[in-house]
Amino acid sequence: MKDILDRFQNLGRYKGSAPHKPLLVLAVLDWIEELKLERNEIPIGNGLYDLFDKYWNKLYDPTKTGKIHYPIRYLQSDDLGWKVLVNSELLTEEKSKGYLKKNRAVASFDEIVWAFLQSPENRDLIRLAILNTYFPGKRQDIFSGKPYALTEYEYEFFEERQAPYRTTTVTRNSFVRDSFFRLSLLEIYRNTCAMSRMYLNPPGQILQACHITPFSETGNNGVRNGIVLCANLHAAFDNGFVGIGEDYEILVNEKLFEERPSPYSIERLRGEQIWLPEKEQFWPSQQLLARHRDAFFR
Repeated sequence: MKDILDRFQNLGRYKGSAPHKPLLVLAVLDWIEELKLERNEIPIGNGLYDLFDKYWNKLYDPTKTGKIHYPIRYLQSDDLGWKVLVNSELLTEEKSKGYLKKNRAVASFDEIVWAFLQSPENRDLIRLAILNTYFPGKRQDIFSGKPYALTEYEYEFFEERQAPYRTTTVTRNSFVRDSFFRLSLLEIYRNTCAMSRMYLNPPGQILQACHITPFSETGNNGVRNGIVLCANLHAAFDNGFVGIGEDYEILVNEKLFEERPSPYSIERLRGEQIWLPEKEQFWPSQQLLARHRDAFFR
C-alpha cells in the first residue's frame, strides 16, 4: 500500500512544476465521493471540471485558466493505471473539454489503485500526500471541514495530551497510522533532515520519519515522539550511534562504532544544533530523548 501512496507523490509534471496532475487527482477524489462511485468508471464532464477549477483557484493561480484536458490525457503516463476511454476507444491525444463531455469520456484507475481509493481514510491520505508534496502550506485550506482539520489534526498528532479524536485513530491499520505520522513530520520539518539539514523534495525514501521511542513499546505516534532524519542517520539513531542532548545538540557515541575521517563522518556532527520546527510545541520531547540517552549514552 505504501507503494501506491508513493505513486501519487511522484507524478510526472511538465518542467517539473506544472500543477495540473495533482490538481486533477484532488478533483477526482472529490468527484468519486460526490457521485458515490462504486464501479471503476469515472465520468468526465462538468462536475469534474468545476472541481478542478476550484482547486486551481484555491491552490494555484486564480488569475490564470487551468486546462484540465492536459492532465486528463497525460496522467495516463504515470504509474496509476489511469486510462480514458472515448466511445470505447483509448484516448491517445489531447481533446477539448467539450469533446470529452459530448462523447461521454470515462476514466478508470488500475484495479489495485481503485481498491485503495475505496477507503475514505486512504483518499484523505492521498490528499495529504499531494498537498504536502506539491502545495506545502496549503493543507488547512482543504482540510478545514474534515475530522482532522488543522486544529483537530494538531490535537491528535502534535499535542502530548490525548485528544478525543485519538480513540478512533489508534484503531486504524498500521499503514494509515504510519503514513499520517510520516506525512505530518515531513511537513513540520519541511522535508529537512534535522541532523544533516539535507533538504529533499520529494523526499522519497531518503528522508524518513524516525520514532524516538519505538511505537511498538509506547503506542505513541505523536509528532513529539518523532524527528525527520536521512536514512543513514535514522539507522545511526536507532542503534545509539547518535543521540540528542538537553539543548538539542547532537551527541556522538564513539564507543559503539568506528569510522574513518571523511566529509560524511558522523563525528563531524558532534555538538551541532539540530534543525528544529518553527513552533516549539512540535519540538522533540526532551523526556523521550532522555530515555534514548539513558539507553545508549549512560
